Amino acid sequence: MDTPRPMTHDLLKSILDELGATLKQVFITELHDGTYYAELEIIKDGQTQRISSRPSDAFALAARYPNTVPIYAEESILEEAGVLFDQDDAENQITEFREFLDQVKPEDFFGD
Repeated sequence: MDTPRPMTHDLLKSILDELGATLKQVFITELHDGTYYAELEIIKDGQTQRISSRPSDAFALAARYPNTVPIYAEESILEEAGVLFDQDDAENQITEFREFLDQVKPEDFFGD
């Protein structure tokens, strides 16, 4: 989306670019009272600096780089907040949904 003025995350990326710095990676570091915390790892001239960030801002900034910026989470956060998916169950859901799509007609979405 083009905007007449830079959005905040675009501005931050431009500042990093002008300073010769780049976002190397993102770390989700903490989960406290339902709030996630993150850090940006910025690299400039071979030196790294970690800067506190909201995860949403870190993700938005990472998305603006043409190369993939790795995003890591502490193991304890994954254990506390992660969701395990049963691969067999996921495959069954996909199969059921495909069967539904094969049988559904536009008229099925109109009320009487």
